[in-house]
Amino acid sequence: MKEIKLSTDKKVKIREMSVDDIDFCNDVPEMKYDNNELVTIKNLAKARTAWIRKGVDGADDKFIKSLTDDEKNEISVAVQEYQRLGEYNLQVTDYCGGCMYHTYPYKAQIPIAIDGKYETRTFTSKDDINAVIELLIQEVKEENNKGNSFNLADSVVRQLPFFACPNVLFDSQAQKDISRYIYSKQFSISPYKGTYGEQPSKWVEKSFLIKNSIARKKVEATKHGK
Repeated sequence: MKEIKLSTDKKVKIREMSVDDIDFCNDVPEMKYDNNELVTIKNLAKARTAWIRKGVDGADDKFIKSLTDDEKNEISVAVQEYQRLGEYNLQVTDYCGGCMYHTYPYKAQIPIAIDGKYETRTFTSKDDINAVIELLIQEVKEENNKGNSFNLADSVVRQLPFFACPNVLFDSQAQKDISRYIYSKQFSISPYKGTYGEQPSKWVEKSFLIKNSIARKKVEATKHGK
């Protein structure tokens, strides 16, 4: 069982489901085709409820009725992720509840050498963390200018635990965007009303970014045999 924290700060415990329960949830949506084209999907709300009821500890009627639609979507995706059915999780994998860098002020040695030395700094705000992140970004850019091809985001995330709490990169809107992307892809529905040309331009940009990040995660997982 794994406890997660939603973007609304609500905590839920996700449990491992049986194969029969997973099959049941997968079979709930009914898809209608016309000339080999998907025209409608029924029972999406029922499918979402089924994932929550069978995959969340204590998910009775009272609990489910207390959730907003966004929370239901977020939990449904998280449950499927936990069963290893969804896409690779791009969200902060474990929302920190109190690491050594969770509360200001604190001291930490930064993971980048300045004049040949690794400084120990006192961190009193997110601005102090951002200053180190900027140094890391500059380092990656300099290395890539030499012919390397390090991914900027991955490089920063890997170094972050050495000097900051992972929560510093947690963004509730980003979590919602990722959940929307995975949910729409899982059930083959449009994330927003309308055709491709009618989708918000900002969403189109975000969806390509998420797609590319998922692809990198898959490659990385394959390399490590996951």
